[in-house]
Amino acid sequence: MALPLYAATLFVSAFILFLVQPMIGKMILPKLGGTPQVWNTCMVFFQTILLAGYAYTHFVSTRLRLKQQLLVHGTLILLPFLVLLPWKTWGLPLPEGPFNLTDWAPELGVNPIPSALYILLVIVGLPFFVVSTTAPLLQKWFSSTGHPAAKDPYFLYGASNLGSMLGLLMYPALIEPFCVLHSQALIWTGGFALLVVTVYACIAFVWQPAVVGHVEEPAANPAPTPEAAAKPVETGITAKASVSTGVKAGAPKLGSSIGLGQADDMTMLRRLKWIALAAVPSSMMLGITTHITTDLSPVPMIWLIPLTLYLLSFILVFARWPVVWTDEPHKLMVYIQPVAIAAMLLSDFMNLGHSYLKAAIFFDVTGFFFTTMVCHGELAKDRPSTKYLTEFYLMMSIGGMLGGMFNGLLAPNIPSLFEFPAAIVAACFLRPALTGAGW
Repeated sequence: MALPLYAATLFVSAFILFLVQPMIGKMILPKLGGTPQVWNTCMVFFQTILLAGYAYTHFVSTRLRLKQQLLVHGTLILLPFLVLLPWKTWGLPLPEGPFNLTDWAPELGVNPIPSALYILLVIVGLPFFVVSTTAPLLQKWFSSTGHPAAKDPYFLYGASNLGSMLGLLMYPALIEPFCVLHSQALIWTGGFALLVVTVYACIAFVWQPAVVGHVEEPAANPAPTPEAAAKPVETGITAKASVSTGVKAGAPKLGSSIGLGQADDMTMLRRLKWIALAAVPSSMMLGITTHITTDLSPVPMIWLIPLTLYLLSFILVFARWPVVWTDEPHKLMVYIQPVAIAAMLLSDFMNLGHSYLKAAIFFDVTGFFFTTMVCHGELAKDRPSTKYLTEFYLMMSIGGMLGGMFNGLLAPNIPSLFEFPAAIVAACFLRPALTGAGW
């Protein structure tokens, strides 16, 4: 019962998290001039609030006991109804309905960036912050349920990103063409109300005193059984292979920590590695969109393809069914990535986009996808135990924000479009070593 409940809650939270971003963009862009700077401001704002949500999750999960976490978050998740329900303003700058933007537009000739940040903060800042805390916090709670899969709850991140991808695809296909903006806001409010109900169900499930979570600290090695004593001890290459993959011989069992980091040595270098592996795909996703629309052709909605593949990569690398992706499939991605990057660069050098636009876009997107799969696959392989789960996601969020800020704030002030080539070079340096005595 716990696993379907937590997976469904994560799915709903991610769905409405990615549903609100294009919805709010469509609401405020016409009022603020629709300039690229305003859209970049929206993206940086959402990434910053996401980072704040992950920081909150890390703080409460490391400083508060489990029941204290449940009480604090159970209260916090109700606060967004202050801006989602049609209250009167009470003298505060609150909307009188869901996402009401009446008379919020700045005066003509005024820089729209401060107004955009103010509108985003007041209208959607609190709901987005609360929803963004759900993915890491519920995974942390799930690790306390005593479920067989609780020792390695990272696969739930796949359910979360599946919801993100469906929310992203459903908005332009089913919601935006058939619903006016006010109806869209009401739909989102209903989705948030559903999330509140499912989160409270998760709280009730973890609150039960009979539930005994798994032990996160390393347990003492038990005395060997007669059967185990009769087996030969792993030595040499066999032992090395077992340590490097984290998998012993035989079929994987539900709840096994396949691909889990071998040790919880939380060094600064390991944290910086997580940040870099998250920053490069984030920067490359924005860079390839700019590259295609600027250097090849202004293809409408082209941003949807890289973002969808970006989310799909998270679904795959944390998957444990039908295969454990961080095992053999990840090795295949590592070998294919250089070929995909070479094909992408060759198509650009040959100016393939002038004559064969679809082929050029295909090679660019393919190179991006395999690079993202390698970076996110390395993240999934190096994930720590649940003791450091929230810090792991916090470092990933920092990396995603830095990648977005690099493309959205720094790169536009430099004349040449260098952010996309820079991301490719950085991705190549982040490749794992394929041999013991080489790069």
